[in-house]
Amino acid sequence: MHFVRFQLSPAMRAAVKAGAAVKLGCDHTHYPAHVTIAPETLASLAGDLA
Repeated sequence: MHFVRFQLSPAMRAAVKAGAAVKLGCDHTHYPAHVTIAPETLASLAGDLA
């Protein structure tokens, strides 16, 4: 099992709560990957942000 933690600034938290799109990515040379987080997941995240 892996655990990843992202610290969001107050401005980032406010943007998520306001409905901004969020993209998660990795720019590693041998494993570039990016995904846009689904609106349902963002809605759940926004509910968890203090």
